[in-house]
Amino acid sequence: MSHLFQLKPLVIAALHLPPFVRGQMNDPARLEDYLLHNLDVFSRGGIPAVILQDETPATTAYPETIAMMSSLARLARREFPDMEYGIITEAHDPIAALAVAAASGASFVRIKVFVGAMMKPSGILPGCGIEAVAYRRILMRNDIAILADVFDRTGIPLGNVPLERAERWALQIGADALVLTGASFQESLDMLDAARSCGLQCPLILGGSVTAENVGEVFARADGVIVSSALKRQPTRSDDLVYWDLTKVEAFMDKAWAAIATL
Repeated sequence: MSHLFQLKPLVIAALHLPPFVRGQMNDPARLEDYLLHNLDVFSRGGIPAVILQDETPATTAYPETIAMMSSLARLARREFPDMEYGIITEAHDPIAALAVAAASGASFVRIKVFVGAMMKPSGILPGCGIEAVAYRRILMRNDIAILADVFDRTGIPLGNVPLERAERWALQIGADALVLTGASFQESLDMLDAARSCGLQCPLILGGSVTAENVGEVFARADGVIVSSALKRQPTRSDDLVYWDLTKVEAFMDKAWAAIATL
């Protein structure tokens, strides 16, 4: 199993990659510079894990997206080998995410619609958990952890399925950890509390809305957090490659360490 769940504190920074737009030149050298500059911020700030987040609009990941993601993820692992890496694709395509992870040596993937079905701007997306777990088995890479969102807040769940049932479905299918994120921070806390009260035996990860100010409340309930917006800076020039702020990263990690020290 992935070393990811042994990290203390389990903080995963989401590094959003520029969309790979078809019909336009996607300069690999500039993408590599963007990746390495921002990974350097995360590394110096003490972030232990990073998920590389593709933001290319598509229903199925394009071959060039898979190729570029694989190349960037391998570069990340070579230049910053002390961090754990994960993969997420904008496309509802678990095979693409797992293929990139397997090719690059990443240790986990995040899948947004794992069970049930969700209405999203692109339409209705069916749960792809069975497909994901089957493909991971084909790859013979059960060491790649699957972080499965339950009721991803970027869509609307279809059907009157209770949260606990959806969570148990995800675990039965083969998710290694559950990502819970409500429409508000309080709703996220309520979801985490409900999951704890029903005795789910898996890591629980908050998928959004965590800040340096509230991370203590989160770690009192969750095993890990995914964070990005709270660590960002405003680029000052059009050619600025650094999108995350070292001071914010360091402050966040200080609070995260303090939070787990009290548990």
